[in-house]
Amino acid sequence: MVADGDSNPTDDAVAWPPFPDIAPNDPRIEFKKILYQAQTEAVAARYQAIQDAAKTQAAADTETSQAAWSNEYVLDQAVHSAYLDVAKAAIDRAQARAQFIQTAGAAVSTAYAAILALSYKADSTSPSGHPLAVQGVFATLFLGLAIALSAVYLAYLTKHDPVPGPAATPGLDEYQNRRLDAFIQWAAVPILSRVYFLHASVISLAIGVALLPLAYLPLSITMDIVVVFAAIVFVFVVPGLLVIRRP
Repeated sequence: MVADGDSNPTDDAVAWPPFPDIAPNDPRIEFKKILYQAQTEAVAARYQAIQDAAKTQAAADTETSQAAWSNEYVLDQAVHSAYLDVAKAAIDRAQARAQFIQTAGAAVSTAYAAILALSYKADSTSPSGHPLAVQGVFATLFLGLAIALSAVYLAYLTKHDPVPGPAATPGLDEYQNRRLDAFIQWAAVPILSRVYFLHASVISLAIGVALLPLAYLPLSITMDIVVVFAAIVFVFVVPGLLVIRRP
């Protein structure tokens, strides 16, 4: 507020009333004094009302902001907990995948052996059967290889580089994020250190299933060698291209 009649630069609604013109021996001097005092009191009341409203709004904004940040804190904790749970469960999921390959390979091998037993006879003199061709065992070889590779993934221990802890940072939020990243990397080490064998077992299982009809196809020895060699190369080379590199 300013006392010379100018408006308040921050709020025109609280303009200070102009000072009344008072001439010497003015008979209305008392009236003008009372009027001016009433005008100034009205301006002061409006100014106080504006200040009170601003304080009330600021308090409401602060309360709303605190409530929003409190809710965000709860959500942030829930998200961090979910990340930690997922990271911890990743090891169990990876082991379950390897065990699934072992179970599937064993089941397919058993069913395949039963089918071959019905289709072939070991005694070539039998009028109702003929001996199993060499390519008939290819599928079983790769199914067994899938089981062996998955067992290596589950049981073979490998040495890996230590995972560094979270780097220091002045911001709490940044430190929490770095700590979460460090934990996720630490939890991923047991999975990624031997993931090559898991990939190889999956490919070997797929090849073993794909070669199941081979027992019923007439192939030459040369073709048998080519098929086996190509399949072995595929099992042991392709997983090296699929290995996930740790950051």
